[in-house]
Amino acid sequence: MAGPSAASSASSAGEPRPTPKGMPTLGVTPEDRLGSTPAGLGLAIGKPQAFALDDVAGGKKTLGEIARGAPLLVVFYRGGSCPYCNLQLHELAKAKAELAARGVEVVAISVDTPKEEAKTRAKNDASFAFLSDPDLVAHRAFAVVHAARGVVRFAHVDEEYKTRPSAAQLLAVIDRTLPKR
Repeated sequence: MAGPSAASSASSAGEPRPTPKGMPTLGVTPEDRLGSTPAGLGLAIGKPQAFALDDVAGGKKTLGEIARGAPLLVVFYRGGSCPYCNLQLHELAKAKAELAARGVEVVAISVDTPKEEAKTRAKNDASFAFLSDPDLVAHRAFAVVHAARGVVRFAHVDEEYKTRPSAAQLLAVIDRTLPKR
C-alpha cells in the first residue's frame, strides 16, 4: 500500500513509533487493517455530510470552509488528555510540509471545549484546524467528508485506540487516492 517514500519512513506494522521521552509508544496500523472499518462503525466511502462545529477561536466552521476546495484529512481524537491522540496530532503537525505539498488540509475533532482544544493545538505545535464536537454531531455522522458536498475517499476506524495510522501511512493513502498535483 505504501509508496516508496512512505514505506521508508513508516515503522513496520505493529512496531512502536518513536515518541518523546516519557510518553507511551504508539503502534502503527498493520497494512492489512489500514482503511478498514469494523462492522457498524465509520462512514461509508462516497457518502457526503454537512455540519458546522465550534472552532478554537469561538466561531463556527464547516469542513468545507476549512478545506476551501482542497482534500481534507479529518482526524477524530479522544481529547487533549489522551497521550496516544497527542502523539498522533504531534506527528501530523511535524508532517505539515508533506501534507501541504499534497494540497491536503487537516482538521482534528474532539468533544473537548474550544478552550481545551486550543491548549491541545498549542501543546502539539499544530497549525491545522481543531473543532469541538461536544454534542457528537460529527461523531454520530462519522464526518469523514467535506461539508461542501465532498466525497469520502478513505475511511479507517479501529476499536483499538492505541493503534493509529502513521503520518506516513496517511500520506501514502493520500498519494494513492487523490489525483497527482
